[in-house]
Amino acid sequence: MAASPLIGTWEVNAELVAAPLIMLSCALILLSMDRARNQESYRRWALLGGLIGSGAVLVKQNLLDSLVFAAVLLVASTARGTLARADAARLGGWLLAGVMLPLSAAATWVTVWGPGLGALWEAPYGFRSAAFQVVMTQSFTYPWERLQLLGLLSVGSGVVVLAGVYLGVQRRSGRRAEPLSIAVSAMLVFGLLSVGLGASYWGHYLIELIPALGLAAGHLCLTSASTRRWAAVTVWFVALSAVTANAVASTGTLVPSRKADQAVVTWLRSAAEHTDSVVVAYGHPDLIEEAGLTPTYRYLWSLPMRTLDPKLTELTAALRDRNGPTWLVAWHNLNSWDIDEEGRLSHLVATRYRPVATICGVEVFLRVSVDRVLPQMTAACGE
Repeated sequence: MAASPLIGTWEVNAELVAAPLIMLSCALILLSMDRARNQESYRRWALLGGLIGSGAVLVKQNLLDSLVFAAVLLVASTARGTLARADAARLGGWLLAGVMLPLSAAATWVTVWGPGLGALWEAPYGFRSAAFQVVMTQSFTYPWERLQLLGLLSVGSGVVVLAGVYLGVQRRSGRRAEPLSIAVSAMLVFGLLSVGLGASYWGHYLIELIPALGLAAGHLCLTSASTRRWAAVTVWFVALSAVTANAVASTGTLVPSRKADQAVVTWLRSAAEHTDSVVVAYGHPDLIEEAGLTPTYRYLWSLPMRTLDPKLTELTAALRDRNGPTWLVAWHNLNSWDIDEEGRLSHLVATRYRPVATICGVEVFLRVSVDRVLPQMTAACGE
């Protein structure tokens, strides 16, 4: 599943970095649980399982999957009587100690050398809460399009198919479900909720489900003969999907083209001087990085801009400043998400900047007080 380009594994993102940590944490938790049942030494495995699971959370704030798995597995094992309460308490203590080690280190670092605990909480959680409200209350056109695509990708990659088969099998077990079934099901449900509550619905969100789906596939193969047949069909579907998707991706039709990005970057590199600055409206911080220019507006991603500068006060101030950005790249319409309904930004751009190029449909503006030698663009986009 991680080889499938359908779920965005062709580029590095937080989910891809954290997925091995989640999987390793689950493996260590299972190992420590098995050793605890057999009265063997389990402390270091439990400690490591919690520590590595906590590391996944520090990669991205919602990736609590292995910790949810551990908590549910402990509670279910105790309730089913497969693990003594005293052993469960000790095991839980070592897991919690492992979880707290990286979090305590991060809290210490941010308190002593960073902006403080308040900022540590605000960046991953406080901001996300405010951003969720912004996405839900502003124009939902783009998220709705991505949600529809996410549904297609989840079916085509086999994510929903495998999750549905596993949850359906476990539902039929009812009260007879074993602790591992309950824990894996809880992990799957948590992952699905995490993907849904992200509100932006990017395809790579599905990577979060890979560790839980790996456990689900393995567990299906250890159950009854009829269930194993379902497991075989499902796993073959996932494998065939990954092979087919890679074959199609090799033609360049699945992985999004970066021709427009590269064309804009190439043009800016040719036209700009090394001391020039730029603002991209909106998002696409990779353009600034690759063009080697200086950003003059701190919200390089569109969602922080929409959440923390909703009236574009800081952006207009940056453009109005005498030392404002040399270049303005209008990657999106200036009134995207109805953020400039009164037209203040558009008016400011019209008075302070002049259009100098349109590259692959992207308009580039130059400050009226600045002169640059402008390169010619070839007719074909990306050349």
